[in-house]
Amino acid sequence: MSIRIAVGQFHELTEEKLRFAAQIGATGIQMNAPTLPGETHWEEKDLRELVTKTEAHGLKFEAIESVPKMDGDTDWNHRGRAPAIGYMQGLVRMCVLMAARAA
Repeated sequence: MSIRIAVGQFHELTEEKLRFAAQIGATGIQMNAPTLPGETHWEEKDLRELVTKTEAHGLKFEAIESVPKMDGDTDWNHRGRAPAIGYMQGLVRMCVLMAARAA
C-alpha cells in the first residue's frame, strides 16, 4: 500500500500554491469549493483548466471537496440530500468522461 501526500483546502489555484506543493514533495492537490464561473454548476472546461494547470507542475489533481452553492442553501451551504446526490452523480460522470478523453 502506498500513501500519497496532497496539499489542499484552498479555493483558488495559484502558481504560488502549486510551486509550494511541488517544493515540499506533495504528489497532488485537493481543492475545497474552487472559485469557478457559474452560480449553480461548474463547466467541464473550467475543471479541465484546473487539471491542466496542476499537471503542468508535475502534480495530480486529486479531489474537489464540496459542490457549488445551490439556491436555497443555508449560510453553511447545507443542501437537500436529493439535489446533492444528483449533482455528485453528474460530477462523477463528467470526471469519467474527462479521464477517458485524457487517455
